[in-house]
Amino acid sequence: MARHAVTALVLVVAAAFAMLSALGIVRSKNALAALHALGVASVMFPPLVMLAVLIDTGLGVSSVKTICFVAVLLLGGPISSHAVAVAAHRRRTK
Repeated sequence: MARHAVTALVLVVAAAFAMLSALGIVRSKNALAALHALGVASVMFPPLVMLAVLIDTGLGVSSVKTICFVAVLLLGGPISSHAVAVAAHRRRTK
């Protein structure tokens, strides 16, 4: 029972980060500001969800899959954000 409560708490914190990031994206004035606001969710959300899965299921096959997926998200996020920022910058300077 306590494990489910801690899992729920971690997921609520993750959802709060996602909502704050979404609010920042909505209120941003341009694409680069939106990418900056997206950084909060892309850095905080996957590890918190991974933590919730690890707390809820313990170590096992699903937790190993989750760790691998979060590693791909954390490594690929900055690369895709940089590509979008470069494309937005090139479009703006033409």
